[in-house]
Amino acid sequence: RNRIKYRNNCVLLIQRTVRGYLARKQHRPRYQGIAKINKIRINAQKTIEIAGGLKKGRDEFINEVNGINRQVDEAIKTIKTNEKISSREIDGLYTVVMANMNKLTVDLNSKLKEQKQAEEQERLRKIQEALEAERRAKEEEERKKLEEEENKRLKAEMESRRKAEELQRLRQEEEDRRAALALQAQLEKEAQDDAKYRQQLEQERRDHELALRLANETNGMVEESPPVIRKSENVRAQQQALGKQKYDLSKWKYSELRDAINTSCDIELLEACRQEFHRRLKVYHAWKAKNRKRTTMEENERAPKSV
Repeated sequence: RNRIKYRNNCVLLIQRTVRGYLARKQHRPRYQGIAKINKIRINAQKTIEIAGGLKKGRDEFINEVNGINRQVDEAIKTIKTNEKISSREIDGLYTVVMANMNKLTVDLNSKLKEQKQAEEQERLRKIQEALEAERRAKEEEERKKLEEEENKRLKAEMESRRKAEELQRLRQEEEDRRAALALQAQLEKEAQDDAKYRQQLEQERRDHELALRLANETNGMVEESPPVIRKSENVRAQQQALGKQKYDLSKWKYSELRDAINTSCDIELLEACRQEFHRRLKVYHAWKAKNRKRTTMEENERAPKSV
């Protein structure tokens, strides 16, 4: 009886061992495949978390990750429903899902890299714009400073010019006032001289009329006296004549005038010498007529000192 029981136990052990081996051989690839495929689901969840940092295309990546999750569910369902599925088929399902997951991960990494580069470029652009704005502000401030300095300089120049013009105007007014006073004094003096001249003419006319009456009474003759010329008119006429001449010969001696006439070939100089001779001759005749009734000593004088 003990031997039969022992044999039954051995048969049960053999059956249990064989059944366990067959079950492990059949189902181990299935649950191992399910475990590996479930790891893909975990990676997909991490990918969703990473995709949350995207600013553009985040919804598309989430939809693609959800598609990976659906593929995982379908693969697990296929493994669970097909008890006779082989390990090669399970590896094929895992490879397909894993390839899609890797592709999605690569796309996500490239998108993140592009986004990071874009953000870096945007940051650099903002920094460049800030530097450019600062440079423009500095240039504008420098320009305003230079413009203010230029305006101050122009205002100072205008003020100095205005003061100079004001000073010049005051000087001109003072000179005009002095000239007006001098002209007024000259006009008054000329008026006085003219009044004296008219009185002298009137006196000479009366004297001449008196002399004519006396001559008629005594049957005598009266010499015609030359008209009196005002000194101012003589001086003015001489100054105008001298002003028109190129040479001033009033201080030359007679010997110098004679030598110039005999040796010079300058027509203007010869004409000036001729006019100087005529002027001195007129002065001489005027002096002689004026001093006709002087004493014998004065008549023996040859010529006036001005000649």
